Amino acid sequence: EADDICREARKALKALLRGDAGSLANACEKLERVMRGVRRGMRCVASLDYNARNAVLDASGTVRLIDFSVVGWDWPERRFVQYVTGLGAYRNGGRLVSPLTPELASHYARVRRGFAPEADEEAVIRAVDAHDLLFHLVILARLARLRSCPETDGARLLRRAWDAPEAR
Repeated sequence: EADDICREARKALKALLRGDAGSLANACEKLERVMRGVRRGMRCVASLDYNARNAVLDASGTVRLIDFSVVGWDWPERRFVQYVTGLGAYRNGGRLVSPLTPELASHYARVRRGFAPEADEEAVIRAVDAHDLLFHLVILARLARLRSCPETDGARLLRRAWDAPEAR
C-alpha cells in the first residue's frame, strides 16, 4: 500500500513539474523522506472505507464511525485525513473540500494521545501533514491520468464519480 501511494505521488509530481528535471529530482527526494516517515508510523486495524459520510456527528457532539464493511491495517493519521476530506463524488458541481487546519491537526493529536499516551503530539501532527500531502498528490495523479488517458475504463469511472474533473 505505501509503495502504491508513493508511486502515485511521484506521478503527480511529474505532472506538476513537467520539463523541470532539477525540481522533479528535488521534489522526489523530499517525497522519499516523507514516505520513510510514513512507513515508520504505527498502523492499526479499523475501517478501510474512508468515505467522509461514514463519520457521523451525533446529538451529543461525538463523532461516530459507521459502515465497517471493509476492515484492515492502516495509519490512523491517514484515516483522519481521509475522513475529514470530502471528495464531492457523485454530486453535481462536487469539489474536494477539507476543513483540515493546523488547529484541527493539533486537536486530533491531543485526542489521539488520550487513546495512545505514548504518541508524541508533534510527530502525530507531522504524520497528519504527510498523509494530507500524499492524499492530495494521489488525487492529482488520478486527475492527470484522467486527462492523459480519457478513454480508459478507469477514466470513465472517475469522470462519472467526479463531476467536471477539469475544475478540480
